[in-house]
Amino acid sequence: MDGYNGWKNYETWSIALFIDNSECLQNEMLEIVSVNKDEYDIQCDIRDFIEENYLTYNLMPEQQQMIQAFIDEVDFKELYNHFKGNVFTKWS
Repeated sequence: MDGYNGWKNYETWSIALFIDNSECLQNEMLEIVSVNKDEYDIQCDIRDFIEENYLTYNLMPEQQQMIQAFIDEVDFKELYNHFKGNVFTKWS
């Protein structure tokens, strides 16, 4: 089966859902994608943000292990496009 709830895969959907459900994390993500940088660099920043915040956020150890296990499957370009689109919606 290709895709998951309109996303490339479950891993990408899960990360986006988690961020979208936290106003604090969502605002931080919107700041990351609104920076005037190369798209690839921003995707790297998104990965760093996720790794740093997921592992320090109030998650149970099992959740942290799950994220570490599937971080390589996340489509960071799709996340970039999703949140980049939200920048214009939220701040316009």
